[in-house]
Amino acid sequence: MALTKEQFFKTAARLQTATVDVPELGAVTVRELNTAQRGQLEANMQSDENATLASIRPWVVSMSVMNGEGLMFTAADIPTIGELPSSVTSPIFDRVIELSGYSAADRADLEKNSETSR
Repeated sequence: MALTKEQFFKTAARLQTATVDVPELGAVTVRELNTAQRGQLEANMQSDENATLASIRPWVVSMSVMNGEGLMFTAADIPTIGELPSSVTSPIFDRVIELSGYSAADRADLEKNSETSR
């Protein structure tokens, strides 16, 4: 039996989740970026001359931290997330990048692009 479009979308729509232990917070549930979000991250890193990992991290956190009802944050929370200690956001960012399928080489490219776009 051939794969149908409905089966494809139903299966593909299940984003991976994981629990990250953040010492200051305890267990935090995160999900991978979807295709559009990953594309937006990559486009911003390549085209925005002000984009750096420091400016992208809060966005990634806002797009990935889950509560019982879905995403915990909105775009309005990004500046506040950016003020949090890196000990809180770095483990979350690192796990989301991993869940989203970035290899070590991909991550190095993101970091390189953030340095050359400054």
